[in-house]
Amino acid sequence: MNKRLYPDKYSGRYFILTQLRKINEQIVDEIIQYKTDLIDYGCGSAPYRDIYLKKVRRYDNSDFENNVHANIQLNKLGIIPADNSLYDYVLSTQVLEHVENVDLYLNESYRVLKKGGLLILSTHGYWKYHPDPEDYWRWTKVGLIKTLEKAGFKVEKTYGIMGLAASGLQLFQDAISRNKNRVFKSILFRIINFLQHISDNRSFDYNDAAVYLIIAKK
Repeated sequence: MNKRLYPDKYSGRYFILTQLRKINEQIVDEIIQYKTDLIDYGCGSAPYRDIYLKKVRRYDNSDFENNVHANIQLNKLGIIPADNSLYDYVLSTQVLEHVENVDLYLNESYRVLKKGGLLILSTHGYWKYHPDPEDYWRWTKVGLIKTLEKAGFKVEKTYGIMGLAASGLQLFQDAISRNKNRVFKSILFRIINFLQHISDNRSFDYNDAAVYLIIAKK
């Protein structure tokens, strides 16, 4: 089972990963068109591939050479070896905070999109430091919008996932669980998951959020 899509209830990321799955399912239901082409830019393990494959005909995984999940290898700068205007969608999930050269990344996203194509991009507002291999950035919603507009995109839709109370609980959990044993963590994570569930109304419209997801058009 894909644990990023369906995390264990004793996982320290259960609530946010469940919300991210639901928002991606909503996007596929409401926005993605059938028989279209998508590239997952900085795919990692491509956790949302199965969701998007319900509609797209082509799903390309792109990442650096050490990623066994990638069928397209980026060069050392992160440039995509693909023609201009090739894809209907660029999917970028929790990648941008790890990108050293944000301008290059967004310019590449813009370049490979067809005219009218969509960038589906999520990244962090509130989150702990998590290098992979490095962790550079955090955004506010308006700051992320300005960053995308600077790259030439027209923002179509914005989402804020996991509000201030649940985000605060997440940060508290991560702060006090360091170097604790497995039993302590399992109990703590279950308690925090419960508190996040009752303190968060599962809205996708928070201005203060752990994750922002933006749909932007070329």
